Amino acid sequence: MITLNKQTSPKSLVIWLHGLGADCNDFTHFIEKLDRSECEFILPNAPSIPITLNQGMMMRGWYDIHALNFEFQDNIGLEASKNNDRKNN
Repeated sequence: MITLNKQTSPKSLVIWLHGLGADCNDFTHFIEKLDRSECEFILPNAPSIPITLNQGMMMRGWYDIHALNFEFQDNIGLEASKNNDRKNN
């Protein structure tokens, strides 16, 4: 996890979630170019998990993806990410 422009009492707080296979470093250069003097940014890392859509390849993901449709939703993975129950590696 990276915190950019850490402040005691920020005027605003942004929690920036990366996409599948990315990590918290992927948006740091972009965010650093923003006028963020009164804003704190938190960039967490998703855990490395097997992603079914990608033949079970281990990659950073907030939840498992089975297909490019909405027939399956990984509720267990969503809850684990929400509750930070997975080890972020």
